[in-house]
Amino acid sequence: MKYEIKDNLFKSVNGEWLEKTQIPSDRSSTGEFAELDIRNEKIVARLAKKILKINENTNNLDTDLKNFADFYKLTSDIDKRNELGQKPLQKYIDEILNIKNLAELKSKYVEFLYKDYPLPIDFGVQTDFLDSTLQTLYVGIARHILPDKSHYENKEQKAKFLKVFKSMAKSIILAYVQDKNQANEIIKKALKFDEIVAKYSLTSLQKVQYTQLYKPYKYDKIVKSTKNFDFDFIVKQIIDKPVDELVFNDDNFAQNIDKIFNEGNFELIINWMALQFALKYSTYLDEKTRVKATKYKLFTSGQAKAQNKNKHALNLALHFFGMPVGVYYAKKELGAKAKKDVERMVQHMIQIYKKRLQSNTWLSKNTIEKALKKLSTLGVHIGYPTEIQPYYKELKSTESLIESVLKFNQVLTKYNYSQYKMPINKNYWGMTPNQVNAYYHPMYNHIVFPAGILQGAFYNIKHSSSENYGGIGAVIAHEISHAFDNNGANFDENGNLKMWWTQEDFEKFGEKTKQMIQLFEGAETDFGKCNGTLTVSENIADAGGLSCALEAAKMESDYSAREFFINWARVWKSKYKPETAQRLLEQDPHAPAELRANIQAANREEFIEEFSIKNGDKMFIPAEKRVKIW
Repeated sequence: MKYEIKDNLFKSVNGEWLEKTQIPSDRSSTGEFAELDIRNEKIVARLAKKILKINENTNNLDTDLKNFADFYKLTSDIDKRNELGQKPLQKYIDEILNIKNLAELKSKYVEFLYKDYPLPIDFGVQTDFLDSTLQTLYVGIARHILPDKSHYENKEQKAKFLKVFKSMAKSIILAYVQDKNQANEIIKKALKFDEIVAKYSLTSLQKVQYTQLYKPYKYDKIVKSTKNFDFDFIVKQIIDKPVDELVFNDDNFAQNIDKIFNEGNFELIINWMALQFALKYSTYLDEKTRVKATKYKLFTSGQAKAQNKNKHALNLALHFFGMPVGVYYAKKELGAKAKKDVERMVQHMIQIYKKRLQSNTWLSKNTIEKALKKLSTLGVHIGYPTEIQPYYKELKSTESLIESVLKFNQVLTKYNYSQYKMPINKNYWGMTPNQVNAYYHPMYNHIVFPAGILQGAFYNIKHSSSENYGGIGAVIAHEISHAFDNNGANFDENGNLKMWWTQEDFEKFGEKTKQMIQLFEGAETDFGKCNGTLTVSENIADAGGLSCALEAAKMESDYSAREFFINWARVWKSKYKPETAQRLLEQDPHAPAELRANIQAANREEFIEEFSIKNGDKMFIPAEKRVKIW
């Protein structure tokens, strides 16, 4: 079926691609992002082989890449992994199952934390919401097994997922225990504990409202009020400085630790740990086991089959060494001319944002001045980081793959805990340079554009300026807009969770946020309706990004609204397996790609005028219903 732009911009621009394109068998979706990711995968695979060759023949690699090469050689030795089968995990699973009581688990808890065993309660050092110059200690709960918390309340969905999970779990755990009865008992107890975990976990809606996930508790209060879980015993071993508070993401979790961790749940916890360990570390075993352990993930995503063995071997190595290899990729692939051009576009976009704030008609002068201050301190990172974390030099492989992995986990965990109350290094990135993505960090107040996204429909130095502004330009302004979305707006120019708006202005912003929610609420897709509340932060960023990019495009001599909006739609071309599309509707803070392309374009007067969209056309949004925030 052929669509006209007036009825569906997304399907009109991408119709032929949608009709002909098949989703790769080892993926659950495809699109502009995915196609560039596949391209990057091939380049990284080629570079990885080159690094291996250099490592074998010379001593010319820096330590980070040498350590990567040594580990990649281990992950690539599939013959050895096949020969060993499931044996490498046996002693670890036996160790867990042989724990006799809560006291013995307590004595091993710190060791298990360092080695990254699955544990009901975990610890991590992250940026402090209230003082972004320092890092504090956060306490987290394990992940539940079903894809979304809501599935625990839906008997039909729950049964459907658990049937596949149980089958997969049994096929893995059987190798480590005496018989089917013991395997069934382990799975039964593990699932019973998973129900407890789910009860104290966050909903998808809670997760996206991340400013509400900062719940600090006085250390002494938690230690005294928690009888079964010995916080003091654990924290004093992992943190070498006095700890004055612990941060949780939810009061319901913080105030019910004893209902999760207690003698009555001991058997459930141990069996849950053993099963989760077997599943988590099966990825490092023989091919047969590795593929079996993906069965549940494939079912929940609709993905046809697991990754092939060579791609998987590389991804195992990149799990630990993605950053140094990503920097190597970016230095080879990102041209100086392109980098300079994108830097120019970013600065241009910041200036446009500045002008738009200065001419804002719904904010008070006081709030505008604070917003301008935040914008003026915005950090910009393009291509690849100038510094990476120091721990890659310590990731030295042994002859055993699983022992190397557990050793690496210890190095990374030790480094993380050592950062407690240490200053933040804002030059470190949270995304590898080869990724097809970008982000805004609210506590660093900076935007990051990896080399991986600076290509394809997003950016090409040969494209017209309007095409590039409809692609990477909108992405740049989208990330800037996150500084002023319903979450980012709560952080000041230093990245601290601090109210800098006047009360009246923040209430006006709240009303505009509600309008954005309504613009997307209930919008139909082939797989269900959009949740306007779940997706509002990204929709605010999309709207701000599109309006600023459009203003930038208009300033160029070759401006074309048609080229701008057509490339905007091209960027969002995508196809999903039904299972993945449904999961995204339940969990993803981003609206479905088709809605991002269509609703945001229809929300712009320039689109309505350029394509002569009239009342009655499906792409028409009346002027009074269009939402303008930034």
